[in-house]
Amino acid sequence: MVFANYNTRGGQPGKGPEWTTLVRFDTNWVRQEAWVFPDTLIERFRPYSNSGGAWGPDGLLYCTGHSRRELYVLDLPTAGSVLRLLRILPFASPGQGIAWDRSEPGVLYSIDRKRRKVVVSRLE
Repeated sequence: MVFANYNTRGGQPGKGPEWTTLVRFDTNWVRQEAWVFPDTLIERFRPYSNSGGAWGPDGLLYCTGHSRRELYVLDLPTAGSVLRLLRILPFASPGQGIAWDRSEPGVLYSIDRKRRKVVVSRLE
């Protein structure tokens, strides 16, 4: 689960997107581990934050921001608390939530909030 922080209205004063945290909980909702996003990605998120993410079939984390048409591919670090940014892919949607189609390999759904549309993308 990601707890997002913003530099804009609705954000907690003094805590911008650099405070955004990915947290792993156990089945009883007890916090087990936590990671932050790398600085390179935080700068791409600003002034907003992470807006959606889903674990891919390859075990990697795929995330979006709020405004760029980019998909960020991340992995858990072998040590430390900063997620590893592996790739930045062009993406058909400017973020706002994503989900994998578990029955159709490579298909990812996202929301284009401004146009009020669900966008279907295929990753090769």
